[in-house]
Amino acid sequence: MARLLVALRSLDEEESSETKTFSDYLSTRKFDLKIAAALQVCVPSMDDIEDLQSPSNAIKIKYDLRRMVSAHWALLVKDDFGNSRAAEMQTLLQLISLEWGEKLTKLSRAVLMRRHFQSVKEMPSPADIAILTDHLTSELKSLPLNVENYHGIVQLAQTRLLMFNRRRSGELDVVG
Repeated sequence: MARLLVALRSLDEEESSETKTFSDYLSTRKFDLKIAAALQVCVPSMDDIEDLQSPSNAIKIKYDLRRMVSAHWALLVKDDFGNSRAAEMQTLLQLISLEWGEKLTKLSRAVLMRRHFQSVKEMPSPADIAILTDHLTSELKSLPLNVENYHGIVQLAQTRLLMFNRRRSGELDVVG
């Protein structure tokens, strides 16, 4: 949220923007400024909207911003229930719920999904697996079966089982 406040101050064109607090930006009039600042937090030097460096920040900022607006609304209601500013906070919460998803969350999730499907999962070479298997087998054969070596033998055996049965790796979590 501190990065969002810094971005809001840098994007605000008013002369007194450097001394403004976050509550000064909690209004429906400054909603588009908040979206631009959230995009700036995701990537400071963005050329293309699809090149968000940290798209999850836009998603996280939404929840933090909603929490901040709700807290500000609660303070306003406690001070003076008939306050029009409290009604504006409720309107801002609705605006965040409606437009933030369309303008930022949808884009951020699309970027995250594209990156997930484009990620390359490198597999170790069969020669490396054979070397590791031989090493584990020789270590298991060389260790004497006694109480002092119990934890080491268990780790080696679980590693060997994991390599043998890679598809069901969760079974070791249940046993261990």
